[in-house]
Amino acid sequence: MIGVVLLILSWLLDGVGFVVRLLIVAAVVEEVTGNRLLAVALGTLAAWWPGLAAFSALAGVPGGAGLTRLELRARSPSHREQGIVDRTLAELLRPGMRGPSLWYVIDVPRAGAYVVGTTLYIERGLIWSSGFPALLAHALRHLHSLDGRLVLASRRLVFPGMLWVMAKVAANAASGARRVEYGRMMLVLLLALVAGGLGLFLLSPGWAWYWRRREYVADAYAAELGYGQTLAAVLAQQVIEDYTLLLLWGRMSPPSERRVDRLLGVREGADRS
Repeated sequence: MIGVVLLILSWLLDGVGFVVRLLIVAAVVEEVTGNRLLAVALGTLAAWWPGLAAFSALAGVPGGAGLTRLELRARSPSHREQGIVDRTLAELLRPGMRGPSLWYVIDVPRAGAYVVGTTLYIERGLIWSSGFPALLAHALRHLHSLDGRLVLASRRLVFPGMLWVMAKVAANAASGARRVEYGRMMLVLLLALVAGGLGLFLLSPGWAWYWRRREYVADAYAAELGYGQTLAAVLAQQVIEDYTLLLLWGRMSPPSERRVDRLLGVREGADRS
């Protein structure tokens, strides 16, 4: 429920951007076509589009496999990967739980799994690791809650493709001098004013707080299935960051050591790995 409230507040705080998009698109369309009625119609659609797309994702309309796949540079699984993932999903899914509508592989050596909407993204390094069942169980908890839908809804508060642009600008800002960093962050906020997402960025601290707690919930679920020790061992060896959303302040994932501490303190069944 807290995530839904944050999404609504993020959308409402984008009210200025709503007006800006309406005026810019309407002005451009009228200049090009000379048709004021068409200009108002397209301007209104541009103004409302991020909100409509976001709340359709929250309502459960399948998604997360289109532009997100391109941005994450994901591909369809190979025959071997398909077999491993299908078998592991069959072992982990419980009655009443739904699996991903689609899943793709991100060709990197890292070992992470992320849920966007109803789509699962698995980094190639994870599939061939001993910690795969533990991290997949963690991801399935996100999938079986509002988490995946909230991630997709938050992404859709920004016009298609612009979140990727903003992420690149923000990444360059983090590697520059303080004055350059400040200037680039202001550029991200200016882009958000036009392309959507201003409220999402202004509420970044609240979103970071929310997502860190959801990570703990997903960790606890993996522990309940008997994979707590395995997940703790994986987290002790590497830092797994969720980069499916852009937050200007704060991180979506808690420090790995904090997660390890909690996992080792969770009462769980016999570890299966």
